Amino acid sequence: MEKALIIIAQEGYQDTELTGTWKGIEEKGIEIVVASSDRGECRGKFGAKVFAVLALRDVHVADYDRVVFIGGPGAHLYASDPEALRIAREAAQTEKPLGAICIAPRILAAAGILRGRRATGD
Repeated sequence: MEKALIIIAQEGYQDTELTGTWKGIEEKGIEIVVASSDRGECRGKFGAKVFAVLALRDVHVADYDRVVFIGGPGAHLYASDPEALRIAREAAQTEKPLGAICIAPRILAAAGILRGRRATGD
């Protein structure tokens, strides 16, 4: 079974972006694993709560078939987080599908993987 890693902010991920992404991935029969800066409860901008089973430092990109960064006001911190940047770079180097929504493309830009590519973001 394929596995997708969804990365959200511990505080202030965008609830609706996570919900929509989760639904789309789940409909494809892909297992979902949620990671954040630390393992534990994460709170969305609009009050949703999700449990991150992994801290970013414990992520092994090779264990996943695709990686997604969810936006929201808390996601901007990942643009300077060494672990988030490592994950983005490793996913790009292995040519895994890699996505980022809203403000989260800034993480990919900070990781240096958008050079020479067209991208949009908030």
